[in-house]
Amino acid sequence: MKKRSWHGALAAIGIASLPLLGACAASSGDGDEVGGSAGGTVMGTVDVSGLGRLPGIRVTLGDQVSTLTDAEGAFRFSFVPQGVHEVTAQYRAYRYSGTAWARLEGDGVPMMVNLTLQPNSSVGKTVGVLTPEDIPGVDAINIQDVVGHEGIVVLCDVENGFEVVDVSDPTAPAFIGGVLGDRNCEAAALDWPLLYCGWNLTSLQEGGVAVYSLADPTSPVKLGETVTDNRVYGISLDGTALYAIGDAAFQVYDVTDPKAPSLLGSLPMAGEGVEHRSGYAFVATDGPVLTVVDVREPSSPVVVWQSAETSSAVDCAIDGTYVYVAADRLYQYDVRDPTDVRLIGVTDADDLEAQGAKLGSGLNLEGLSASRGSVYLGAMFDGMVVVDYSDPHRPRFAWQSDEMVPFAMNVYVNGAYAYTASWTEGLRVVRRK
Repeated sequence: MKKRSWHGALAAIGIASLPLLGACAASSGDGDEVGGSAGGTVMGTVDVSGLGRLPGIRVTLGDQVSTLTDAEGAFRFSFVPQGVHEVTAQYRAYRYSGTAWARLEGDGVPMMVNLTLQPNSSVGKTVGVLTPEDIPGVDAINIQDVVGHEGIVVLCDVENGFEVVDVSDPTAPAFIGGVLGDRNCEAAALDWPLLYCGWNLTSLQEGGVAVYSLADPTSPVKLGETVTDNRVYGISLDGTALYAIGDAAFQVYDVTDPKAPSLLGSLPMAGEGVEHRSGYAFVATDGPVLTVVDVREPSSPVVVWQSAETSSAVDCAIDGTYVYVAADRLYQYDVRDPTDVRLIGVTDADDLEAQGAKLGSGLNLEGLSASRGSVYLGAMFDGMVVVDYSDPHRPRFAWQSDEMVPFAMNVYVNGAYAYTASWTEGLRVVRRK
């Protein structure tokens, strides 16, 4: 995460157990083999209401295994264990969605599942608001990041510290506590009940990481902190290691003891966002928009790859084997081999506007979050903008929040809702599916 201060409806379903009359075209997804070498087949088609059968629609079996529809709108899962399985599909980040159930009897007969995705009119609707006036004891706010955990979100406020908000009722978010007037909080990571804040002081060349306990979210307690000459703008937690990126360095901390976080290693580098996967950190940097650091030896981090694309990147997010970078445009990289990263595509304002996005002055990105093929953008002047990457090679504008809250800085996604942090306006809770 980052950041800098500047800144449903149930488908009409047809389910039948039919003999396999002919070969079904193989789906274009990368996850259509479910089990090992034994099991049955679940196959079928997806129709989008009013649009027909389309390629590249993400179909999921259970919670994890997914594939894409082919040119005829067909999909297929092989080696599926006997039993009852949920089959779901969504198009344009749940703007259209549908669910079906497949029962495999173990008799070798494929199960046909045909889904029709219906429009979801509630997607993109703002259901809850927290304004600066709802936070006692503050005259102004400067929200840069937002993180959360099971009915709680934390707003990173570089003006005041951080605010803890109860969102157990998404329609009525309520301030319940925070740390105001201590360290500012530019970016955060949560490992409940521990909150890790990246902080910086613009007036001094000073920054670091502070650790708080939210065991009682109404009364956070500081446990420990570090002070360095690196003003921190983004952090990412990886077990007992924490990665921080600032205006002077990429840093690796040992946070085994939250009361005494210690610096293990660093590299000279400037950037604003960082994520991690399998021993590598992916850093949104100034210059190359993406830098990959091998952190398998925490005391000796090593740069192993940098992008040819250059800009001032402000954040990055990871979703499976893809990393998305917010900069002058939205960049998508395949990071399956972190030493040989591949640029998949670039999305700009013209691309999104041609598909229906309403952008007042280009694509002014400040932060982003990614979840199961959807990327949620904090667009400075245009609220939250969502891009559907279900088919990584065919990104589509999905929808944007109904309220174009100004200075949207970052987004936290959990369950049916997306939480947008606004620099000046507080928090907006938006229905996402």
